[in-house]
Amino acid sequence: MKKFLLAITILVTVWPMSANGTFWLGADISGTSGLEAHGVQLYNAQGEPRENTVLMREYGLNAARFRVWVNPKGGFSSKEDVLKLALRAKEQGMAIMIDFHYSDWWADPGKQNIPKAWEQMGYEQMCQALAKHTSETLQLLKDHQINVKWVQVGNETTHGFLWPMGRAEENMQQYAGLTQAGYDAVKAVYPDAACIVHLDGGCDPARYHFIFDGLKKYGAKWDMIGLSVYPYWDIDAGLTKDEDETLVKAIDNINALYATYQTPLMIVETGYDADRPDDGKAWMKRFIEAARTQTNGHCEGVFYWAPEAEGHYRLGAFRNHRPTAIMDAFKEAAIETSEFVTLTDAVPDAILEIRYFGTYNFVGTRIDGYEEPTALLTKKAAEALRAVSDDVMAQGYRLKIYDAYRPQKGVDHFVRWSKDIPDTKMKTYFYPDLDKSVLFDQDYIMEKSGHTRGSTVDLTLFDMDTEKELDMGGTFDWFGPESHPDFCGNPETGEYTGDNHKSPTGRSITPEQFANRMILRQAMLRHGFKALDSEWWHFTLKDEPFPDTYFTFPVRQMAK
Repeated sequence: MKKFLLAITILVTVWPMSANGTFWLGADISGTSGLEAHGVQLYNAQGEPRENTVLMREYGLNAARFRVWVNPKGGFSSKEDVLKLALRAKEQGMAIMIDFHYSDWWADPGKQNIPKAWEQMGYEQMCQALAKHTSETLQLLKDHQINVKWVQVGNETTHGFLWPMGRAEENMQQYAGLTQAGYDAVKAVYPDAACIVHLDGGCDPARYHFIFDGLKKYGAKWDMIGLSVYPYWDIDAGLTKDEDETLVKAIDNINALYATYQTPLMIVETGYDADRPDDGKAWMKRFIEAARTQTNGHCEGVFYWAPEAEGHYRLGAFRNHRPTAIMDAFKEAAIETSEFVTLTDAVPDAILEIRYFGTYNFVGTRIDGYEEPTALLTKKAAEALRAVSDDVMAQGYRLKIYDAYRPQKGVDHFVRWSKDIPDTKMKTYFYPDLDKSVLFDQDYIMEKSGHTRGSTVDLTLFDMDTEKELDMGGTFDWFGPESHPDFCGNPETGEYTGDNHKSPTGRSITPEQFANRMILRQAMLRHGFKALDSEWWHFTLKDEPFPDTYFTFPVRQMAK
Protein backbone atom coordinates (compact mmCIF):
# COMPACT_ATOMS: atom_id res chain seq x y z
CA MET A 1 0.00 0.00 0.00
CA LYS A 2 1.25 3.46 -0.76
CA LYS A 3 1.39 5.67 2.32
CA PHE A 4 2.76 9.14 2.96
CA LEU A 5 6.26 9.20 4.42
CA LEU A 6 7.08 12.29 6.47
CA ALA A 7 10.57 13.31 7.41
CA ILE A 8 9.69 14.00 11.03
CA THR A 9 8.88 10.84 12.93
CA ILE A 10 7.69 10.58 16.51
CA LEU A 11 6.79 7.17 17.88
CA VAL A 12 4.19 7.33 20.62
CA THR A 13 2.63 4.70 22.85
CA VAL A 14 -0.97 4.80 24.09
CA TRP A 15 -3.22 2.22 25.67
CA PRO A 16 -6.83 1.86 26.66
CA MET A 17 -7.81 3.28 30.03
CA SER A 18 -7.79 1.09 33.10
CA ALA A 19 -10.90 -0.85 33.97
CA ASN A 20 -11.75 1.66 36.71
CA GLY A 21 -11.58 4.74 34.46
CA THR A 22 -8.81 7.31 34.29
CA PHE A 23 -5.22 6.13 34.23
CA TRP A 24 -3.32 8.61 36.39
CA LEU A 25 -0.05 10.13 35.26
CA GLY A 26 1.51 12.07 38.10
CA ALA A 27 4.62 13.36 39.79
CA ASP A 28 5.79 14.14 43.29
CA ILE A 29 6.77 17.80 43.03
CA SER A 30 7.12 18.50 46.74
CA GLY A 31 10.54 20.04 46.15
CA THR A 32 9.09 22.96 44.20
CA SER A 33 9.07 25.36 47.18
CA GLY A 34 12.68 24.60 48.02
CA LEU A 35 13.82 25.29 44.48
CA GLU A 36 11.94 28.56 44.40
CA ALA A 37 13.39 29.61 47.75
CA HIS A 38 16.87 29.11 46.31
CA GLY A 39 16.06 31.17 43.23
CA VAL A 40 15.88 28.28 40.78
CA GLN A 41 13.85 28.99 37.64
CA LEU A 42 12.44 26.05 35.69
CA TYR A 43 11.91 26.12 31.94
CA ASN A 44 10.09 24.10 29.34
CA ALA A 45 12.00 22.32 26.60
CA GLN A 46 11.92 25.49 24.47
CA GLY A 47 13.61 27.51 27.22
CA GLU A 48 10.51 29.44 28.27
CA PRO A 49 10.15 30.05 32.05
CA ARG A 50 7.55 27.92 33.79
CA GLU A 51 6.28 27.32 37.31
CA ASN A 52 6.66 23.61 38.08
CA THR A 53 2.98 22.73 38.49
CA VAL A 54 2.12 24.47 35.24
CA LEU A 55 5.00 22.70 33.54
CA MET A 56 3.82 19.30 34.76
CA ARG A 57 0.35 20.00 33.45
CA GLU A 58 1.78 21.01 30.09
CA TYR A 59 3.45 17.61 30.02
CA GLY A 60 0.04 16.00 30.40
CA LEU A 61 0.23 15.01 34.05
CA ASN A 62 -3.20 14.85 35.65
CA ALA A 63 -2.12 14.31 39.27
CA ALA A 64 0.37 15.69 41.78
CA ARG A 65 1.79 14.19 44.99
CA PHE A 66 2.97 16.20 48.00
CA ARG A 67 4.79 14.92 51.08
CA VAL A 68 4.05 16.14 54.59
CA TRP A 69 6.59 16.41 57.41
CA VAL A 70 5.56 17.10 61.00
CA ASN A 71 7.86 19.95 62.12
CA PRO A 72 10.36 20.45 59.27
CA LYS A 73 13.26 22.88 59.42
CA GLY A 74 12.65 25.81 57.11
CA GLY A 75 8.99 24.96 56.73
CA PHE A 76 9.37 22.98 53.51
CA SER A 77 6.82 20.14 53.33
CA SER A 78 4.95 21.50 56.34
CA LYS A 79 1.18 21.43 56.10
CA GLU A 80 1.23 25.13 55.18
CA ASP A 81 3.71 24.49 52.38
CA VAL A 82 1.61 21.58 51.14
CA LEU A 83 -1.44 23.83 51.09
CA LYS A 84 0.40 26.36 48.93
CA LEU A 85 1.42 23.72 46.39
CA ALA A 86 -1.91 21.90 46.47
CA LEU A 87 -3.70 25.13 45.59
CA ARG A 88 -1.52 25.42 42.52
CA ALA A 89 -2.33 21.84 41.53
CA LYS A 90 -6.01 22.50 42.05
CA GLU A 91 -5.81 25.51 39.71
CA GLN A 92 -4.35 23.20 37.07
CA GLY A 93 -7.16 20.68 37.50
CA MET A 94 -4.85 18.00 38.87
CA ALA A 95 -5.89 15.26 41.29
CA ILE A 96 -3.97 15.39 44.57
CA MET A 97 -2.15 12.74 46.59
CA ILE A 98 -0.90 13.52 50.10
CA ASP A 99 2.05 11.49 51.40
CA PHE A 100 2.42 11.50 55.20
CA HIS A 101 5.99 10.67 56.28
CA TYR A 102 5.19 10.93 60.02
CA SER A 103 8.63 12.37 60.58
CA ASP A 104 10.28 15.78 60.68
CA TRP A 105 12.37 14.82 57.67
CA TRP A 106 12.79 12.03 55.13
CA ALA A 107 11.19 8.68 55.92
CA ASP A 108 12.09 5.67 53.81
CA PRO A 109 13.07 2.00 54.28
CA GLY A 110 16.39 3.03 55.82
CA LYS A 111 15.01 5.50 58.35
CA GLN A 112 11.64 6.14 59.94
CA ASN A 113 12.49 8.60 62.68
CA ILE A 114 9.91 9.66 65.24
CA PRO A 115 9.21 13.41 65.14
CA LYS A 116 11.06 15.20 67.91
CA ALA A 117 7.84 16.38 69.55
CA TRP A 118 6.61 12.79 69.75
CA GLU A 119 9.76 11.13 71.07
CA GLN A 120 8.60 10.70 74.66
CA MET A 121 5.15 9.42 73.80
CA GLY A 122 3.82 5.96 74.52
CA TYR A 123 1.90 3.91 71.99
CA GLU A 124 -1.58 5.30 72.72
CA GLN A 125 -0.30 8.87 72.73
CA MET A 126 1.54 8.21 69.49
CA CYS A 127 -1.64 6.97 67.83
CA GLN A 128 -3.42 10.11 68.96
CA ALA A 129 -0.62 12.40 67.78
CA LEU A 130 -0.51 10.68 64.40
CA ALA A 131 -4.27 10.99 64.00
CA LYS A 132 -4.22 14.65 65.06
CA HIS A 133 -1.42 15.52 62.63
CA THR A 134 -3.22 13.67 59.84
CA SER A 135 -6.61 15.24 60.46
CA GLU A 136 -5.29 18.78 60.97
CA THR A 137 -3.33 18.67 57.73
CA LEU A 138 -6.23 17.31 55.72
CA GLN A 139 -8.75 19.64 57.31
CA LEU A 140 -6.57 22.60 56.35
CA LEU A 141 -6.73 21.42 52.74
CA LYS A 142 -10.45 20.75 52.90
CA ASP A 143 -11.08 24.19 54.38
CA HIS A 144 -9.53 25.61 51.21
CA GLN A 145 -11.82 23.52 48.97
CA ILE A 146 -9.09 21.11 47.95
CA ASN A 147 -10.29 17.61 47.16
CA VAL A 148 -7.70 15.01 48.15
CA LYS A 149 -8.08 11.84 46.13
CA TRP A 150 -5.42 9.67 47.76
CA VAL A 151 -3.60 9.70 51.11
CA GLN A 152 -0.49 7.69 51.93
CA VAL A 153 -0.39 6.54 55.54
CA GLY A 154 3.39 6.44 55.71
CA ASN A 155 6.11 6.57 53.08
CA GLU A 156 7.88 3.39 51.93
CA THR A 157 6.90 1.57 55.12
CA THR A 158 8.63 -1.65 54.10
CA HIS A 159 9.76 -2.06 57.72
CA GLY A 160 6.94 -0.08 59.31
CA PHE A 161 7.30 3.51 60.56
CA LEU A 162 7.89 5.52 63.73
CA TRP A 163 10.78 3.31 64.79
CA PRO A 164 11.26 1.52 67.06
CA MET A 165 7.65 1.65 68.23
CA GLY A 166 6.18 0.83 64.83
CA ARG A 167 9.02 -1.22 63.36
CA ALA A 168 7.21 -4.06 61.62
CA GLU A 169 9.76 -6.80 62.25
CA GLU A 170 9.57 -6.36 66.05
CA ASN A 171 6.21 -4.63 66.58
CA MET A 172 3.87 -5.55 63.74
CA GLN A 173 0.81 -5.14 65.92
CA GLN A 174 1.79 -1.59 66.86
CA TYR A 175 2.63 -0.74 63.26
CA ALA A 176 -0.82 -2.01 62.27
CA GLY A 177 -2.44 0.04 65.04
CA LEU A 178 -0.63 3.20 63.99
CA THR A 179 -1.63 2.57 60.39
CA GLN A 180 -5.25 2.14 61.41
CA ALA A 181 -5.11 5.40 63.39
CA GLY A 182 -3.99 7.16 60.22
CA TYR A 183 -6.64 5.40 58.14
CA ASP A 184 -9.43 6.45 60.51
CA ALA A 185 -8.18 10.05 60.60
CA VAL A 186 -8.18 10.24 56.81
CA LYS A 187 -11.70 8.89 56.51
CA ALA A 188 -12.98 11.34 59.13
CA VAL A 189 -12.01 14.25 56.86
CA TYR A 190 -12.14 12.74 53.37
CA PRO A 191 -14.42 9.66 53.48
CA ASP A 192 -13.90 8.95 49.78
CA ALA A 193 -10.12 9.32 49.71
CA ALA A 194 -8.18 6.12 48.99
CA CYS A 195 -5.76 5.27 51.79
CA ILE A 196 -2.48 3.92 50.44
CA VAL A 197 0.10 1.77 52.19
CA HIS A 198 3.34 2.28 50.27
CA LEU A 199 6.42 0.05 50.11
CA ASP A 200 9.62 0.17 48.09
CA GLY A 201 11.10 -2.61 45.92
CA GLY A 202 8.03 -3.16 43.77
CA CYS A 203 9.68 -6.13 42.12
CA ASP A 204 9.97 -8.08 45.40
CA PRO A 205 6.78 -9.94 46.45
CA ALA A 206 8.16 -11.12 49.80
CA ARG A 207 8.26 -7.69 51.42
CA TYR A 208 4.73 -6.93 50.30
CA HIS A 209 3.30 -10.17 51.67
CA PHE A 210 5.14 -9.60 54.95
CA ILE A 211 3.61 -6.16 55.46
CA PHE A 212 0.13 -6.75 54.13
CA ASP A 213 -0.28 -10.13 55.79
CA GLY A 214 0.77 -8.44 59.03
CA LEU A 215 -1.66 -5.57 58.61
CA LYS A 216 -4.43 -7.99 57.76
CA LYS A 217 -3.64 -10.18 60.76
CA TYR A 218 -4.07 -7.27 63.15
CA GLY A 219 -7.10 -5.76 61.48
CA ALA A 220 -5.57 -2.67 59.87
CA LYS A 221 -7.26 -1.34 56.72
CA TRP A 222 -6.01 0.05 53.46
CA ASP A 223 -7.70 0.89 50.14
CA MET A 224 -4.77 0.77 47.75
CA ILE A 225 -1.26 -0.65 47.60
CA GLY A 226 1.44 1.80 46.55
CA LEU A 227 4.70 0.67 45.01
CA SER A 228 8.08 2.26 44.32
CA VAL A 229 9.67 0.88 41.15
CA TYR A 230 13.19 2.10 40.38
CA PRO A 231 15.35 -0.03 38.10
CA TYR A 232 18.49 1.73 39.39
CA TRP A 233 17.82 0.88 43.04
CA ASP A 234 16.58 -2.64 42.32
CA ILE A 235 19.75 -3.49 40.41
CA ASP A 236 21.88 -1.82 43.10
CA ALA A 237 20.16 -3.92 45.79
CA GLY A 238 20.56 -7.13 43.82
CA LEU A 239 16.82 -7.58 43.45
CA THR A 240 17.07 -7.67 39.66
CA LYS A 241 19.90 -8.09 37.19
CA ASP A 242 18.71 -5.46 34.68
CA GLU A 243 16.02 -2.89 33.90
CA ASP A 244 13.87 -5.31 31.94
CA GLU A 245 13.73 -7.68 34.88
CA THR A 246 12.64 -4.85 37.16
CA LEU A 247 9.76 -4.06 34.83
CA VAL A 248 8.64 -7.66 34.39
CA LYS A 249 8.86 -8.54 38.07
CA ALA A 250 7.04 -5.38 39.14
CA ILE A 251 4.13 -6.10 36.80
CA ASP A 252 4.02 -9.73 37.93
CA ASN A 253 3.98 -8.55 41.54
CA ILE A 254 1.12 -6.15 40.86
CA ASN A 255 -0.99 -8.92 39.40
CA ALA A 256 -0.15 -11.31 42.24
CA LEU A 257 -0.89 -8.70 44.90
CA TYR A 258 -4.28 -7.95 43.41
CA ALA A 259 -5.09 -11.66 43.28
CA THR A 260 -4.18 -12.00 46.96
CA TYR A 261 -5.55 -8.81 48.51
CA GLN A 262 -8.19 -7.65 46.00
CA THR A 263 -7.27 -3.97 46.30
CA PRO A 264 -6.15 -1.68 43.46
CA LEU A 265 -2.54 -0.60 43.13
CA MET A 266 -0.58 2.47 42.08
CA ILE A 267 3.02 3.11 41.12
CA VAL A 268 3.47 6.06 43.48
CA GLU A 269 7.19 6.45 42.78
CA THR A 270 9.47 5.71 39.87
CA GLY A 271 12.50 7.32 38.29
CA TYR A 272 15.36 6.86 35.86
CA ASP A 273 18.89 8.16 35.41
CA ALA A 274 18.44 11.55 33.75
CA ASP A 275 21.92 11.34 32.23
CA ARG A 276 20.42 8.67 29.94
CA PRO A 277 17.28 10.49 28.81
CA ASP A 278 16.59 8.53 25.63
CA ASP A 279 16.95 5.20 27.41
CA GLY A 280 14.82 6.62 30.20
CA LYS A 281 12.06 7.65 27.86
CA ALA A 282 12.03 4.24 26.20
CA TRP A 283 11.93 2.39 29.53
CA MET A 284 9.29 4.67 31.01
CA LYS A 285 7.06 4.26 27.98
CA ARG A 286 7.29 0.49 28.25
CA PHE A 287 6.65 0.68 31.97
CA ILE A 288 3.55 2.86 31.60
CA GLU A 289 2.35 0.57 28.80
CA ALA A 290 2.77 -2.50 30.97
CA ALA A 291 1.10 -0.88 33.98
CA ARG A 292 -1.89 -0.02 31.81
CA THR A 293 -2.26 -3.06 29.62
CA GLN A 294 -0.85 -5.99 31.57
CA THR A 295 -2.58 -5.57 34.95
CA ASN A 296 -6.26 -5.95 33.96
CA GLY A 297 -6.87 -2.36 35.05
CA HIS A 298 -5.76 -3.02 38.63
CA CYS A 299 -2.80 -0.62 38.43
CA GLU A 300 -4.37 2.83 38.31
CA GLY A 301 -1.42 5.05 37.53
CA VAL A 302 2.28 5.93 37.52
CA PHE A 303 3.89 8.80 39.44
CA TYR A 304 7.43 10.04 38.80
CA TRP A 305 9.32 11.09 41.91
CA ALA A 306 10.89 14.58 41.89
CA PRO A 307 11.31 15.00 38.13
CA GLU A 308 12.59 18.56 38.69
CA ALA A 309 15.44 17.37 40.93
CA GLU A 310 18.98 17.26 39.58
CA GLY A 311 22.55 17.61 40.78
CA HIS A 312 22.70 15.56 43.96
CA TYR A 313 19.86 13.30 42.78
CA ARG A 314 20.48 11.42 39.56
CA LEU A 315 17.01 9.91 39.06
CA GLY A 316 15.12 13.13 38.35
CA ALA A 317 14.03 13.91 34.81
CA PHE A 318 15.50 17.40 34.32
CA ARG A 319 18.85 18.75 33.21
CA ASN A 320 19.72 22.44 33.21
CA HIS A 321 16.33 23.03 34.84
CA ARG A 322 14.55 21.75 31.75
CA PRO A 323 12.67 18.47 31.20
CA THR A 324 14.61 15.75 29.44
CA ALA A 325 13.13 13.25 27.01
CA ILE A 326 12.08 11.12 29.98
CA MET A 327 9.13 13.43 30.58
CA ASP A 328 8.02 12.98 26.97
CA ALA A 329 6.92 9.47 27.89
CA PHE A 330 4.27 11.02 30.12
CA LYS A 331 3.38 13.80 27.71
CA GLU A 332 2.81 11.44 24.84
CA ALA A 333 0.81 8.96 26.87
CA ALA A 334 -1.40 11.77 28.17
CA ILE A 335 -2.16 13.03 24.67
CA GLU A 336 -3.15 9.61 23.50
CA THR A 337 -5.38 8.64 26.39
CA SER A 338 -7.48 11.76 25.89
CA GLU A 339 -7.55 11.94 22.10
CA PHE A 340 -8.51 8.47 20.80
CA VAL A 341 -11.89 6.75 20.75
CA THR A 342 -13.32 3.44 19.63
CA LEU A 343 -14.71 4.21 16.19
CA THR A 344 -18.07 2.54 16.75
CA ASP A 345 -18.63 4.56 19.93
CA ALA A 346 -18.49 7.69 17.79
CA VAL A 347 -20.06 6.18 14.66
CA PRO A 348 -22.48 3.53 15.93
CA ASP A 349 -23.90 2.77 12.48
CA ALA A 350 -20.52 1.73 11.08
CA ILE A 351 -19.94 -1.91 10.19
CA LEU A 352 -16.53 -3.38 11.05
CA GLU A 353 -14.59 -5.88 8.99
CA ILE A 354 -11.13 -5.45 10.44
CA ARG A 355 -9.07 -7.33 7.89
CA TYR A 356 -5.80 -7.14 9.81
CA PHE A 357 -7.30 -8.88 12.84
CA GLY A 358 -8.02 -11.90 10.65
CA THR A 359 -6.18 -13.80 7.95
CA TYR A 360 -7.89 -12.50 4.80
CA ASN A 361 -5.36 -9.80 4.03
CA PHE A 362 -2.30 -9.55 1.80
CA VAL A 363 -0.05 -11.04 4.50
CA GLY A 364 -2.37 -13.95 5.23
CA THR A 365 -2.17 -13.80 9.01
CA ARG A 366 -3.25 -11.57 11.88
CA ILE A 367 -1.11 -8.44 11.93
CA ASP A 368 0.96 -7.50 14.96
CA GLY A 369 -0.73 -5.01 17.26
CA TYR A 370 -4.31 -5.96 16.34
CA GLU A 371 -5.44 -7.43 19.64
CA GLU A 372 -9.20 -7.06 19.14
CA PRO A 373 -11.43 -6.78 16.05
CA THR A 374 -12.15 -3.12 16.60
CA ALA A 375 -11.19 0.22 15.07
CA LEU A 376 -9.76 3.33 16.73
CA LEU A 377 -9.51 6.93 15.56
CA THR A 378 -8.61 10.30 16.97
CA LYS A 379 -11.65 12.04 18.37
CA LYS A 380 -11.41 14.71 15.71
CA ALA A 381 -11.38 12.20 12.85
CA ALA A 382 -14.17 10.19 14.44
CA GLU A 383 -16.37 13.28 14.70
CA ALA A 384 -15.83 14.00 11.01
CA LEU A 385 -16.54 10.39 10.12
CA ARG A 386 -19.81 10.57 12.04
CA ALA A 387 -20.85 13.39 9.72
CA VAL A 388 -19.92 11.21 6.74
CA SER A 389 -22.00 8.39 8.16
CA ASP A 390 -25.04 10.63 8.55
CA ASP A 391 -24.55 11.84 4.98
CA VAL A 392 -24.41 8.40 3.36
CA MET A 393 -27.15 6.99 5.63
CA ALA A 394 -29.47 9.57 4.08
CA GLN A 395 -28.53 8.07 0.69
CA GLY A 396 -29.26 4.51 1.81
CA TYR A 397 -25.75 3.38 2.74
CA ARG A 398 -23.70 2.54 5.81
CA LEU A 399 -19.95 2.82 6.23
CA LYS A 400 -18.00 -0.42 6.34
CA ILE A 401 -14.59 -0.09 7.97
CA TYR A 402 -11.59 -2.21 6.99
CA ASP A 403 -8.95 -0.38 9.00
CA ALA A 404 -8.43 2.85 10.91
CA TYR A 405 -5.64 3.54 13.40
CA ARG A 406 -2.76 1.13 12.76
CA PRO A 407 -0.01 0.66 15.37
CA GLN A 408 3.58 1.06 14.28
CA LYS A 409 4.23 -2.59 15.07
CA GLY A 410 1.63 -3.47 12.43
CA VAL A 411 3.50 -1.39 9.86
CA ASP A 412 6.74 -3.08 10.95
CA HIS A 413 5.04 -6.43 10.37
CA PHE A 414 4.22 -5.39 6.79
CA VAL A 415 7.85 -4.40 6.21
CA ARG A 416 9.17 -7.74 7.53
CA TRP A 417 6.69 -9.61 5.36
CA SER A 418 7.67 -7.64 2.25
CA LYS A 419 11.25 -8.78 2.69
CA ASP A 420 10.26 -12.43 3.11
CA ILE A 421 10.11 -12.97 -0.64
CA PRO A 422 9.12 -16.67 -0.64
CA ASP A 423 5.91 -15.99 1.34
CA THR A 424 3.41 -15.39 -1.47
CA LYS A 425 0.38 -17.34 -0.27
CA MET A 426 -1.96 -14.35 -0.77
CA LYS A 427 -0.52 -13.20 -4.10
CA THR A 428 -3.50 -14.45 -6.14
CA TYR A 429 -5.92 -12.36 -4.12
CA PHE A 430 -4.07 -9.07 -3.69
CA TYR A 431 -1.08 -8.64 -6.03
CA PRO A 432 -1.32 -11.13 -8.94
CA ASP A 433 0.30 -8.73 -11.42
CA LEU A 434 3.31 -7.84 -9.28
CA ASP A 435 6.38 -9.67 -8.16
CA LYS A 436 6.56 -9.46 -4.40
CA SER A 437 10.15 -8.26 -4.56
CA VAL A 438 9.00 -4.87 -5.93
CA LEU A 439 6.34 -4.09 -3.32
CA PHE A 440 8.67 -2.23 -0.97
CA ASP A 441 10.67 -0.48 -3.70
CA GLN A 442 7.50 0.69 -5.43
CA ASP A 443 6.08 2.06 -2.15
CA TYR A 444 3.21 -0.36 -1.79
CA ILE A 445 4.78 -1.08 1.59
CA MET A 446 6.48 1.73 3.52
CA GLU A 447 8.13 2.11 6.89
CA LYS A 448 5.63 4.74 7.99
CA SER A 449 1.89 4.91 7.39
CA GLY A 450 -0.65 7.69 7.71
CA HIS A 451 -2.82 5.22 9.58
CA THR A 452 -0.35 5.26 12.45
CA ARG A 453 -1.06 8.95 13.05
CA GLY A 454 -4.61 8.01 14.01
CA SER A 455 -6.76 10.04 11.59
CA THR A 456 -6.80 7.80 8.51
CA VAL A 457 -9.49 5.25 7.66
CA ASP A 458 -9.93 2.56 5.00
CA LEU A 459 -13.57 1.95 4.17
CA THR A 460 -16.29 1.23 1.66
CA LEU A 461 -20.08 1.54 1.48
CA PHE A 462 -22.73 -1.01 2.44
CA ASP A 463 -26.04 -0.85 0.55
CA MET A 464 -28.91 -1.11 3.04
CA ASP A 465 -31.35 -2.19 0.32
CA THR A 466 -29.33 -5.09 -1.07
CA GLU A 467 -27.58 -5.77 2.26
CA LYS A 468 -24.30 -6.11 0.38
CA GLU A 469 -21.20 -4.01 -0.10
CA LEU A 470 -21.53 -1.50 -2.87
CA ASP A 471 -19.69 -2.80 -5.94
CA MET A 472 -16.52 -0.74 -6.26
CA GLY A 473 -14.99 -2.82 -9.03
CA GLY A 474 -12.09 -4.01 -6.92
CA THR A 475 -11.16 -5.34 -3.54
CA PHE A 476 -9.67 -3.51 -0.57
CA ASP A 477 -5.84 -3.72 -0.56
CA TRP A 478 -5.53 -4.65 -4.24
CA PHE A 479 -2.00 -3.65 -5.24
CA GLY A 480 -2.17 -2.11 -8.67
CA PRO A 481 -3.40 0.85 -10.74
CA GLU A 482 -6.94 -0.56 -10.71
CA SER A 483 -7.19 0.75 -7.13
CA HIS A 484 -6.34 4.33 -8.11
CA PRO A 485 -9.20 6.82 -7.82
CA ASP A 486 -8.51 8.03 -11.37
CA PHE A 487 -8.72 4.55 -12.89
CA CYS A 488 -11.26 4.69 -15.74
CA GLY A 489 -12.39 8.18 -14.81
CA ASN A 490 -11.68 11.67 -13.50
CA PRO A 491 -12.24 11.81 -9.75
CA GLU A 492 -12.20 15.61 -9.74
CA THR A 493 -15.20 15.88 -12.07
CA GLY A 494 -16.75 12.47 -11.40
CA GLU A 495 -16.68 11.74 -15.15
CA TYR A 496 -16.29 8.13 -16.28
CA THR A 497 -13.80 7.84 -19.16
CA GLY A 498 -13.19 4.11 -19.41
CA ASP A 499 -9.43 4.80 -19.64
CA ASN A 500 -7.84 1.59 -18.39
CA HIS A 501 -4.43 1.89 -20.04
CA LYS A 502 -2.66 1.72 -16.65
CA SER A 503 -3.87 -1.81 -16.03
CA PRO A 504 -1.10 -4.24 -17.02
CA THR A 505 -3.66 -6.89 -18.00
CA GLY A 506 -6.39 -4.69 -19.47
CA ARG A 507 -8.72 -4.85 -16.50
CA SER A 508 -11.47 -2.27 -16.34
CA ILE A 509 -14.34 -1.08 -14.17
CA THR A 510 -17.85 -0.18 -15.26
CA PRO A 511 -19.45 3.27 -15.16
CA GLU A 512 -21.58 2.08 -12.24
CA GLN A 513 -18.54 0.88 -10.28
CA PHE A 514 -16.74 4.18 -10.88
CA ALA A 515 -19.86 6.08 -9.80
CA ASN A 516 -20.00 4.04 -6.60
CA ARG A 517 -16.43 5.01 -5.83
CA MET A 518 -17.41 8.62 -6.36
CA ILE A 519 -20.30 8.39 -3.86
CA LEU A 520 -17.83 7.38 -1.16
CA ARG A 521 -15.17 9.87 -2.25
CA GLN A 522 -17.46 12.87 -2.45
CA ALA A 523 -19.01 12.16 0.95
CA MET A 524 -15.58 11.92 2.56
CA LEU A 525 -14.34 15.12 0.88
CA ARG A 526 -17.48 17.02 1.91
CA HIS A 527 -16.69 16.37 5.57
CA GLY A 528 -13.05 17.27 5.78
CA PHE A 529 -11.14 14.23 4.55
CA LYS A 530 -8.61 14.09 1.74
CA ALA A 531 -8.11 11.17 -0.61
CA LEU A 532 -5.00 9.19 -1.45
CA ASP A 533 -4.12 9.07 -5.15
CA SER A 534 -3.43 5.32 -5.13
CA GLU A 535 -6.30 3.81 -3.10
CA TRP A 536 -9.98 4.55 -3.58
CA TRP A 537 -10.75 3.35 -0.03
CA HIS A 538 -8.14 5.44 1.84
CA PHE A 539 -8.92 8.84 3.41
CA THR A 540 -7.13 11.07 5.92
CA LEU A 541 -8.58 13.98 7.87
CA LYS A 542 -7.22 17.15 6.28
CA ASP A 543 -6.63 18.91 9.57
CA GLU A 544 -5.38 15.83 11.41
CA PRO A 545 -4.36 16.59 15.01
CA PHE A 546 -1.07 14.66 14.99
CA PRO A 547 0.48 15.07 11.54
CA ASP A 548 4.01 14.22 12.71
CA THR A 549 3.24 11.65 15.40
CA TYR A 550 3.34 7.89 14.87
CA PHE A 551 1.65 5.89 17.60
CA THR A 552 2.46 2.41 18.85
CA PHE A 553 -0.41 1.37 21.12
CA PRO A 554 -2.27 -1.84 20.23
CA VAL A 555 -5.71 -1.95 18.64
CA ARG A 556 -8.18 -2.84 21.36
CA GLN A 557 -11.40 -1.42 22.76
CA MET A 558 -10.94 1.96 24.44
CA ALA A 559 -12.68 2.71 27.73
CA LYS A 560 -15.49 5.22 27.32
